[in-house]
Amino acid sequence: MLYKKTVRFDSGETYVVTRSTTYAWLYVLLFGVFYFLYHKVYTHAIISFVVALITSGFSWLLYPLFANSIMEKHWLEQGYEPVYY
Repeated sequence: MLYKKTVRFDSGETYVVTRSTTYAWLYVLLFGVFYFLYHKVYTHAIISFVVALITSGFSWLLYPLFANSIMEKHWLEQGYEPVYY
């Protein structure tokens, strides 16, 4: 939600690729649909765009509340493993 959550995701390969969801809520608040498009989370990009059209942009203020959990689920589905510090 709107708190700092330090979770990094490691690809498990020889070189370390980490993905962080710490400030996903902030980036979704600022950039909205474009953040999901950048990270190739197309289902949520389409959903957030359609809902923003229906609600005249009001959902743009509510969608960031779920951004961290959406991104965590996306990285887990991509095969990344959480690494807690």
